[in-house]
Amino acid sequence: MIRRQGLVLVALLVVAGAFLMGTSTGSPDTGRLVTSEPAAPPAGSGSLTLSPGPGTEPEPLRVLLIGDSIMENTGDHLLSELRRVLGDNVIVRVEGHPGSGLLTTEKFDWQRRFDEMLAEFDPDIVVALFVGNYPTEWPYVIGLDGQPILPDSPEFHEAWRNAAVQITDRAVTNGASMWWITPPPMRDPGTWGQRAVDLAELYRSLVTSIPDAEVIESASAVGGIDGGYVEELPDPETGVLRTVRSADGLHLTSFGGRLLAAAITYNLVHRL
Repeated sequence: MIRRQGLVLVALLVVAGAFLMGTSTGSPDTGRLVTSEPAAPPAGSGSLTLSPGPGTEPEPLRVLLIGDSIMENTGDHLLSELRRVLGDNVIVRVEGHPGSGLLTTEKFDWQRRFDEMLAEFDPDIVVALFVGNYPTEWPYVIGLDGQPILPDSPEFHEAWRNAAVQITDRAVTNGASMWWITPPPMRDPGTWGQRAVDLAELYRSLVTSIPDAEVIESASAVGGIDGGYVEELPDPETGVLRTVRSADGLHLTSFGGRLLAAAITYNLVHRL
């Protein structure tokens, strides 16, 4: 449950179409807290007003974005989109760490650092995007118990799920709702493509058993009509095809990150 009980969402239907057409600007905010007062959105921009209950002042919604390089591709756009839609009523912290994952803590210890983030930031919403794209030269990953695990083995999937459950439980216990973003479809149907499919199914399964946990499908924003991999998609403002994926077939371009950020924002606003 979101704990900012004084906030009432209004004009949702007005926002629904408007922010999907928005652009995002701003300097990188990876790994740092945005605490400055955001500029008021221009008139007619489709911003959402959060109104306090009688005799109360609204508290800003606190959104923590965590993940790997795909979150790094998306996080700054998501920060801008949330601020554009919610105006002064949101504070966002972006923690996108390339090459990191829920296992092999030597790159980035998400279990330990996540507890620190919860204590420091006290989020209302946690959005997680992890695709498992560890460096290909690693012959194995390290489980939370310190034991080596073969990537994509049954043991890998079990360990990844357990780590995701721990993150989710900590977020929910801290009073936040947890949102898992499925990995975007990959060009390579082998290792990366199959892992993206497997982790997407894992996240879908996970949220069915945990209250206050949700899943958002990234393919709805950066995939084709069939949900598969595509290089280009139409710009919603101009209709001109633009590149959504980087040359490696794994990461998102700035435009792809903006499309995914718009879809995540839409889901957060409409499903709170």
